[in-house]
Amino acid sequence: MSSYNNEYYIVHNLEGDDHIFLNATKNTASRKYSYMKNDRISEPFFFYNDNKQSSMKSSEVDIMLDGVDLIISDRVRKALVSESVAGLQYNSAVYIDENEVWNEGFWYLTFFEKLYCLDTLKSEALRGDLVSYGTKSNMTINRYSLDTSKLDMIPLESRLLFKIGGTSFSYIFIHESVFEKISINEFKGARFFKVSDFEEGDQYY
Repeated sequence: MSSYNNEYYIVHNLEGDDHIFLNATKNTASRKYSYMKNDRISEPFFFYNDNKQSSMKSSEVDIMLDGVDLIISDRVRKALVSESVAGLQYNSAVYIDENEVWNEGFWYLTFFEKLYCLDTLKSEALRGDLVSYGTKSNMTINRYSLDTSKLDMIPLESRLLFKIGGTSFSYIFIHESVFEKISINEFKGARFFKVSDFEEGDQYY
């Protein structure tokens, strides 16, 4: 087993039905914000809570998820920021809460490049194996194993966070040093599964 499987964590939303379920406004969605580098850096992205059953307030969380993507508060960014992470852009974000109040001081993490570091021989694929998107085929993974040879070639500061490529679920992986900062500062709003322990479906329980 790759030693990196014990060094990285996969980020997921909180369990249950009470968490904030982010959705982008129509204007933000049209900007292809989740996978393209933002050239209009002065214009923030806007999100609202699409979970009408949620009683959670933005003041209660430091981390929110838009699908698999992250929105973090300003204090999280100050604690975690590394401008050296490859393929990552921090974009200002506004969260519109249930009272239509604009909550500023958030950052959307756009990974405009994915890191293809999956060990396909040691990972466990689900039945169906490949999911095709146009000319690309991605594996649907049940248990992940990271490729030691590929990660060894990348400086740690460039891979503290990354969005994995080559899989049908492009989860965000964070290094244990980032996880430790989140734990020490008691940042709330997400769950973290060590790669070596995670099996697809664990995030729902």
